[in-house]
Amino acid sequence: MTHRPSSAPRRSLTVGVSLALLCLLSACATTTEARPWNAVIPSVPFKGGLPAAKERLDVGDLDGAMRVTEEHLLASPEDPSAHYTRGTLLLGQGRWADARDALARAAAIEPDNAGAWNNLGIAQTELHERKAAEASFRKAAGLRAEDPTPWVNLGNLYARSGRYADAREAYDEALFRDPQDQTLAIAHAGVLIRSGGHEQAVETLESAMQTFGETPEGLTTLAAALRGLGRGPEALVQSEKALALAPGSPSALLCVAMSLDFAEKPEAATAYERAVTAAVGTGVELAAVYNRALFAMEKGNKALATELLTRYLVIDPGDTPEHHNAVVLLERLAKEPTTAPATP
Repeated sequence: MTHRPSSAPRRSLTVGVSLALLCLLSACATTTEARPWNAVIPSVPFKGGLPAAKERLDVGDLDGAMRVTEEHLLASPEDPSAHYTRGTLLLGQGRWADARDALARAAAIEPDNAGAWNNLGIAQTELHERKAAEASFRKAAGLRAEDPTPWVNLGNLYARSGRYADAREAYDEALFRDPQDQTLAIAHAGVLIRSGGHEQAVETLESAMQTFGETPEGLTTLAAALRGLGRGPEALVQSEKALALAPGSPSALLCVAMSLDFAEKPEAATAYERAVTAAVGTGVELAAVYNRALFAMEKGNKALATELLTRYLVIDPGDTPEHHNAVVLLERLAKEPTTAPATP
């Protein structure tokens, strides 16, 4: 799903954020393609005052849009629409601190701009300012009661923090406002899995796919739920269906590897190698590296597990449950005697 930052009326310059990656997933969870907050600025109308910036957005010229916006701010430094536009563009560049400052300025000048609060929450999340982000998303939700977007973002924030029960409640609120959103249903199922609700996740996913059709994301999440229920053969079937729908997909490749691993198939080692190779530079790289490290540990390959966990910490230095787990696992490995690995 393209994550829709909320937009106040006539202010719908938005940031596309994938909801698919709810969390980094261990062997009983889903595999996903994109990190939350990977921002893309689509061409969307927004409040008048910056028509030249909109013209540049319409043709994909983000640099030009930023230049025009900053020129406008020199002439009108208190224009909240310009600060909002600039902050949202900065999100698209991954300049989280600058985006936070610009969006905070927009919200201070015009506190009823739900879009500014929502997008401010995204920047604060990336900066690990979680309490502030939670407050910003809730402020946006209060200003736009009918909009599911702040609730989606709040669910992402909670899931990212390991607060899966809270994430479920937030996604419930979002689904109440947009029950036809298939990807949101898949995201909801993902946190159900992480909080132990595997049966409910299966029901949610089967219902969603019956209504909307099968998707690689739905199938990989269903496979995760089935693994959590100990239904390995069914999980492998769903994983292979996902890969057939999306050949070469890092997410589907990892799902197949995890299902083969769960079924204790010898092909799992090669499947993990393929998944990690395909995942380099994508949002699923973290999950692929993490799960391959767990597999290496299980097989007694201390050297490979140490290498992979170290790599994991380099590419994800953030404050996440998986990051802390990786640190603990590395410490445990350092204390263990080195033995000949059971797998290459």
